[in-house]
Amino acid sequence: MQTTQAPKELEVFGQLQRNLGEATAQLVATAVRTPWKELSLEMRTSPDGTSRGMKLRVTPVSGALIAVRPTRAVEVALHNICEMRSTFTAPWYGMKLTITSQGQCKVEFNYEPECKKEPAFRDSQEF
Repeated sequence: MQTTQAPKELEVFGQLQRNLGEATAQLVATAVRTPWKELSLEMRTSPDGTSRGMKLRVTPVSGALIAVRPTRAVEVALHNICEMRSTFTAPWYGMKLTITSQGQCKVEFNYEPECKKEPAFRDSQEF
């Protein structure tokens, strides 16, 4: 049985995603002093990639959403991920990382070029 190895770019991208997840989880573990259910890091970029917006929010077990300022490690991981956008045949313009307090992770991509201009994202953008 022959196994097919993933392209090198996909391996690099996967590692960058893991780096982002680890940096974000570490940030929330130190910055949020209340029990939480889920964190959500959402980033969107302009079609040409020159402008980015992001928000990092934590859903506590009880109470209102908590906005958390990203650390340098999170910003660097996001930058490196964005640098790889053009590697993909269908470039994405938005990414959402969700991590539960139990450690389950999910990444979703937005392929709509104008997603950064969406009022619901823009109006609630934190950083």
